[in-house]
Amino acid sequence: MADRTFRGRQKIEIKKIEKKAARDVTFSKRRVGVFGKASELATLCGVDIGVLAFSPAGRPYTFGHPDANLVFDRFLGLVQPEGTGGPAGAMARHRAEMLRQLSQHCSHMMDRLTAEREKRAVLEERLRKVSEDPQERAWPEDLEGLGLERLARMVRGFEEQRAKARARVRQIRELGESSSGAFPMNVAGFGLPRGLGHRIN
Repeated sequence: MADRTFRGRQKIEIKKIEKKAARDVTFSKRRVGVFGKASELATLCGVDIGVLAFSPAGRPYTFGHPDANLVFDRFLGLVQPEGTGGPAGAMARHRAEMLRQLSQHCSHMMDRLTAEREKRAVLEERLRKVSEDPQERAWPEDLEGLGLERLARMVRGFEEQRAKARARVRQIRELGESSSGAFPMNVAGFGLPRGLGHRIN
């Protein structure tokens, strides 16, 4: 029997993980590990500690001892030691307030960016499905040769578009962006081919 050879513990190359799913899983595991080490450091050394990490999707995760917000505020200078005052203290507080506002703005923009990315993913998926089915790319003028299943899909699509159009009309009217006559009062037949502009029971 041949002797086994062991190469020992292999060193993992540190580089960006290309696959998104694997990258998300790794971030979740490593984040828990980092927060655990921070908790150990706070307990063993009796220190205040704060950790802030943004996920690959841009979502913030925090850990702090005794409290993350308190530690971050101290770091930004929002909580001043006793006796701090005068022009230097006022300048530090002003700088800290500016940093806080910038941080809030950055967080808000990251949330918007994440939401827009999710919307884009949904739209791209819809576009992919439409492009894969040539029959779905355009509404046929002649409905006589269509089967029941195809007609049913068209009706569902029409109903969805009509609901979206009505919702958009209401939204624009509420915002006061529409002018008189800019949108039709009756959108029941909005975008429908001939023969499908009426309610189908």
